Amino acid sequence: MQSSEKGSILVIEDDHLLRSLFCSYLDDENMPFIEKGDSLDVLDTIANQLVEVVLLDIMLPHKDGFATIRELKSAMPLLPVIAMSSSKSYLQIARSIGANDVLLKPFRREEMFRKIERLTRRVAA
Repeated sequence: MQSSEKGSILVIEDDHLLRSLFCSYLDDENMPFIEKGDSLDVLDTIANQLVEVVLLDIMLPHKDGFATIRELKSAMPLLPVIAMSSSKSYLQIARSIGANDVLLKPFRREEMFRKIERLTRRVAA
């Protein structure tokens, strides 16, 4: 886990290899991140850490990404959420319930950074 005054990218992905890959992308760019394998205590995490953007897998154990998007948007409506899935239909649903952007797996690291940058710029403005 990395930390910084600027705020971290919260990566919620249950697949350990994918989570490690996404976090390595962030680490390579010196972007602070917090990694989690599920979204059970996501509100505690955002209450105790400065989070700029959430990268959220849709298919998670215990509580899926749809429930997590609703929970996040209810608690912090301005917190940007990028939903990730290999299902286009899941990503359409994610957008309809409040995800600010989506990433269709597999995706290129450049695409992930473009979306993060666009959302962090919009929040800062």
